[in-house]
Amino acid sequence: SKRSLSSDSTKTEDSLKVSIRKVDRLMNCIEELMTLNTKMLTFRNQVASDDKLAAFGKEMTSISQFFEKLTEQLYKQMLNVRMMPVKSLFNKFKNVIETISVEQKKKIKVSITGENTEVDRVVLESLKDPLIHLIRNAVDHGVEKPEDRLTTGKSEMGHVSLSAFNDVNSVVIEIEDDGKGIDHIKIRDKAIEKGLITAEEAAMMSKQEVLKIIFAPGFSTAEKVTDLSGRGVGMDVVKTGVEKHGGSITIHTEKGKGTCFVIRLPLSMSMVDTLVVRGGNELFAIPTDGIEKIL
Repeated sequence: SKRSLSSDSTKTEDSLKVSIRKVDRLMNCIEELMTLNTKMLTFRNQVASDDKLAAFGKEMTSISQFFEKLTEQLYKQMLNVRMMPVKSLFNKFKNVIETISVEQKKKIKVSITGENTEVDRVVLESLKDPLIHLIRNAVDHGVEKPEDRLTTGKSEMGHVSLSAFNDVNSVVIEIEDDGKGIDHIKIRDKAIEKGLITAEEAAMMSKQEVLKIIFAPGFSTAEKVTDLSGRGVGMDVVKTGVEKHGGSITIHTEKGKGTCFVIRLPLSMSMVDTLVVRGGNELFAIPTDGIEKIL
């Protein structure tokens, strides 16, 4: 008997490696179709308002609705083509953690959740180095050595968790450790010493505002010789890499208990929120990320 192709496809999912440039070109064509559909909808509405062309307008409405549905489905499928699970990246991180923990003579358990969460592949590839930097700091400077953990009442086995999940139109990646945390008081004092802020400014700053200082260029050069958690080194590069793709990074930390870096990224770089404005007879769409103020 002949084998069923459909039954075979349920067992294994074939993949095809395609240049991202080819995907982008195809996406541009789809976006042109969507623009054309908008023009067609406008023309349809003009026709529908004319009593003499009512029958023609009704038929055109039906065609337009089908065209709109088909275009939307095509667009969504192309977005899916750009996506890839974070699993491959998380597995690399796990190897990095294991390697560094051996070098540092530390015992660390790694847990991974949400590895099938998908992210735009362009974003994922470009964030590999910044994320590895966070991983290295979590193991090297966050998690204490076994003997130090025991003296503070912790188990000698440290813990680093990597997680990813979808939240509305964003993807959230969290890197968390149960190490010694970040002492924001020492960060504040070091920032004053380096002239990044004044004592008066420091007195008005909240804990979160102080923690953001570790992202400032130049802050970390002297951190190599302090007992801060050491996360300052190169953190400005991490922040720049995340924000380059419309993302954000926040810190949650508690001294003696650990730190969690939360990275929020747009679901896809193909979708950009814009503000549409008219200048004379021309329409312009301005990315909202580039708008500071509207007067």
